[in-house]
Amino acid sequence: MDLPGAVTATAGLMALVYGLSKAPADGWGSQTVVTFLVASAILLIAFVYNESRTKQPLMPLGLFKIHNVSGGNLTALAIACTLFSMFFFITLYLQTVLNYSPVKTGLAFLPVTFIIGIVSGVVSNVIAKTGHKPFLVSGPIVLAVGLFLLSNIRVNGSYMHDVFPGLAVCALGMGFSFIAMTLAATSGVPKHFSGLASGVLNTSQQVGGAIGLAILSAVFASTFKSDIASRVAAPVAQVHGYHDGLRVGVGLAIVAAIVALLVVRNQKVKPDLAAGV
Repeated sequence: MDLPGAVTATAGLMALVYGLSKAPADGWGSQTVVTFLVASAILLIAFVYNESRTKQPLMPLGLFKIHNVSGGNLTALAIACTLFSMFFFITLYLQTVLNYSPVKTGLAFLPVTFIIGIVSGVVSNVIAKTGHKPFLVSGPIVLAVGLFLLSNIRVNGSYMHDVFPGLAVCALGMGFSFIAMTLAATSGVPKHFSGLASGVLNTSQQVGGAIGLAILSAVFASTFKSDIASRVAAPVAQVHGYHDGLRVGVGLAIVAAIVALLVVRNQKVKPDLAAGV
């Protein structure tokens, strides 16, 4: 059991997320933020060093020498950075700006589920012929378009005009990405590492979501504080913060597409394997 690896990885990621989450309130130069970010760097470096030396590593570093594993996980991390924040910001927008109830807010996201399900079903039938790379590149681009549409929400907006079009396009991008991302991150992996590859992909998504939410929340908080200091009305400042946060998300989605384009190698899969994802 790789106990040192488990401790350094967990503590390092916790310190990273905590440091990023404190930055909006305390400032990037505050002692708390700097201390936790430096501690995170030290712990994560110690984790990598430990994994390279131990006989039974928690995460064999050789796994990332496989292009599709490293590319698929980096793409998943960048996509998760945008998605977690998008759902967080739009939930707040619906409840605090449009005055939706929690139940009505949940129902507002319901179309996303149906769109992802339909698109994923189509992709699983086509991807056996095209390979996963075309969808892994185009998915984040479509997601970026959806995030850009959402970044134009208004203070006196409505669900059908300001929220639904962007959500629908984001869902289309997610439907393109999810199956392709899973296949890319697990393709070319030795059978005895297949479970580990799936676990690493899930970890990349969770870590990306936590880091992305911390960073984009910091962007939101910075804009909100600046507007309030300029005596902008609170609802307007709040929406401006969502604009800036979501536009950073657009950039991250484009980064995901670039990583997929440059790193991931296309590989066709068996139809039954694609359908089983």
